[in-house]
Formats: sequence, structure tokens, C-alpha cells
Amino acid sequence: MRKFILFFVLLFTSISTTLSAQPMFEKGTIVDNSGEEKNVLVDISNFFVYPSEIIYKVSKSTSMEIVSPSDIQSVRVSKVRFVSFNDKIHLNDEIDSSSDPNFEPTSIFLKQLSSGSINLFEYKVGGSNYFFIQTEDSEILQLLSINFKRPDGIVSVKSEFRNQLKNALPNKCCYTDNEIANLKYESRSIKEFVHNYNVCDGSIAEQFSNPSILDFKYLNIGLTASVSSYSILSYFHLNNVKESSFEGTQFPLLGAEIEYLLPFMKNKFSIWGNINYRKITGVDYDVITLGAPDTARLHYETLETAIGARWYINSSNVAKFYTDLGYSKPYEVGEGISIKYDRKANFEDKNLTPHFILGAGVLIKNRFAVDARLEYYEKSISNVGSTEDVTINSITLNFKVFLKSYY
Repeated sequence: MRKFILFFVLLFTSISTTLSAQPMFEKGTIVDNSGEEKNVLVDISNFFVYPSEIIYKVSKSTSMEIVSPSDIQSVRVSKVRFVSFNDKIHLNDEIDSSSDPNFEPTSIFLKQLSSGSINLFEYKVGGSNYFFIQTEDSEILQLLSINFKRPDGIVSVKSEFRNQLKNALPNKCCYTDNEIANLKYESRSIKEFVHNYNVCDGSIAEQFSNPSILDFKYLNIGLTASVSSYSILSYFHLNNVKESSFEGTQFPLLGAEIEYLLPFMKNKFSIWGNINYRKITGVDYDVITLGAPDTARLHYETLETAIGARWYINSSNVAKFYTDLGYSKPYEVGEGISIKYDRKANFEDKNLTPHFILGAGVLIKNRFAVDARLEYYEKSISNVGSTEDVTINSITLNFKVFLKSYY
């Protein structure tokens, strides 16, 4: 069993150190530089940050294509839209004595926050937010809030964005000077102001959002059938001498598993939970009790629940390897665990021990999976006069079919 433990630890370590993001393709559109809109499958795994490139496929069977901000005008999936910005940007990464903007050439994707007569965009980098607007007759304009250092060494802010908005908004009836003066250079404040302006102006106003991290589509539901090889040994508590041993194989073990993909982790991680029913019975005829032959009978019946985390490595379009680390809590069914002897009192205990699970497997075509899991834990069981220490080892081979899969 120690060899198996070592094998699983090495396998777990080797796979975990080679983790890579899994593409998460969803239906979307791309507008190329000619203005043509294409219906494609877009990888949204990096939409939870600001992507430097967009990965898409024309169909499920075609190869992936990668485009940069200079290659397309925009990309959209549901309520998430990014537009290309190939111009100059001012960043507050270096603060000096100048209150003038320091524009540097850039090629980035901006996230759209709202649309209408005025389109609002946002870009985040280095913990700072930068906002941009675009009217129907203008190019994208950065709204400026410039940090600079005064002669006395105090850092101050030049809020130029308020004057920029006054000059850019054509319908002066849709805002007041007081609303402009109270604006903060924050996403919520500027987004609310622009949306209210668009509604007042009579344009078709649309609010965009970040990808949702809580969505039923990320939930996978599967059924499992398993083969388990086990070894259960009991020892006298006082002198650690082996008393009885039971080894065997179980088939089939039936259960169910749910898995929730974590899209904000670029689909490299998920959390899972499963439940399985297990019943083991065995007989050891080679027991010696008080110098005479004896027979031990094992009964082990549980409803095993487990929760854990899964790490993926994307190896191909067909197969994805993964490792599991989980925590299992068995619940007794009937007697729980008991060892009964012919010549002495029975040992039993219904309070089973929670323990860790280590596993590794492969997901095939995002519908089927095969994995192996290692479990090892210790338990003390007692009768009226003494105690036995029991070690429980098992290696379980699980075959899964997902009735519902994100992919």
C-alpha cells in the first residue's frame, strides 16, 4: 500500500505542476477590420480579466484561431463585449510633477460597459481603472484622471474627465452641471451617469456585464460505477500485533458526482462532490484467539460522501488529465464497521473516520471519465474489554458518464 501511496503522490505532483487553462468555447460574434460580423465559438476563459488576445473557432471541429486587438474590431459573447483600441493611452503608473497626460502607443482590448448615444468602455491594469467614451461621430476618447506630485510632495489628482464629458455630450438637456461635478472616476458612478444620459437622449441603451461565475451551465452531473480493491487489517491496541485481515475486490459500486467548473480560474480548477454506497463483508479463518484457532467476520457498510478540488491539464481536444484532492466522510449504514469473532466478544463502532482522498484520471470527449482514487485511514473499534486498531486501505477505479456537461 505504501508503494501505491508513493505512486499517487508522484502522479499528483507531476500533473499539478503542468496545469494549463482549458478553453471554454461559447457562441459569440467577431467583427473583423472590414466590418464583417462572424458567428463563431469564442474562448471566454480569459474574459474574467482583460484578454491580450482572443481565441475562437469557426465550428467545434475546426482548429483554434488567435487574433490580437489589431486584427479585429470587437468580440462579443452574450452580455460581454470587448472592442479593440489601437491608439495612445495615459497610465498612472509613474507619478511625477507634471499634470499633463503622458500618452504612450498601445494595442489593447477595452471592455464595454454600456452603449447608446454614448458608448462607455473600461480598462484595468496595475490595480487602476481607466475609462473611455465614444460618440456616434467620434473615435474612442480616454477620460483622463491624472495623478501628479505637487511641489510640496503631496500627490494630487487632475480630474479632466468632467470637462471632457461636458464637451463630448451633445444633448445638454440630459445632464446638469451638478451631476457632472459629483461624478467620481469610478466604474459605478460613470456607468450610471452614461446610462442615464443615453436613456434621456432616447437612444437604445444597453448595459453590458462581466461573465457570470455562478451559472447552471458550469455544473456537470454524472453517474459512476466503480471497482474497488481493499485491504482492512486489525491490530491489538496494546501491543500492535495483527489480529485479523480482510482483502478483496468489490464490483460494482454505484454512485453519483456533481462538479462545478470555476470559470474565473480559466477553467483549470473545479470543485466536486460525490456519494457512493459501499458494503464489504469478509471472513478470516486464520485468527488465533488465546492460543486456539478462531474465525473473524467483517461487516463494513457505509454511505460515503466526499467533496474536493480538481486540477485539469488540457492535453488535447479529446482528453484532459486531472488530479483530485478530496475529503471523505463515511456515514454508517446498519452496523457501520464490525468484526465478529467466534471465541470472543465482537468489536464494532458506528462512528466512522473522515479522511483525505487522492486521485488522478482522464476526461474523454468531455463526456466520459476514468479515474483512480486512493484512500487510507485508521479507526479504533472496541468491545466490552479491549480495543482493536483498524487500518482501511482502498484503491478505487471509477468509470463515469456525465449526463450533463458544460461542453
